[in-house]
Amino acid sequence: RESLPLDLPPFGGEVDSETSSSSWRFLVRLNPEGVVVECVSLVEKVGETQVPELTAWLNQIQFKPEHGKPFRWIAVGIGFTHQAVDATDAR
Repeated sequence: RESLPLDLPPFGGEVDSETSSSSWRFLVRLNPEGVVVECVSLVEKVGETQVPELTAWLNQIQFKPEHGKPFRWIAVGIGFTHQAVDATDAR
């Protein structure tokens, strides 16, 4: 958890019911500066069409640097939670 950033970029892709109900797991290789240099999906068939969008999103994330350490692999799980655009809408 200590490698995870505090802020994440917004995900601009479509999040349909198949995407939100799937289990998304990736192996992400980071350089010492915390930049993603490789991203491998661990998804098997379910929701495969979303993998390129999720991979592109992961490549935007700046993880915490660990200077002085070699390239490292981390496991990342992605989940989606519905949030209303307007907080006054209680549906």
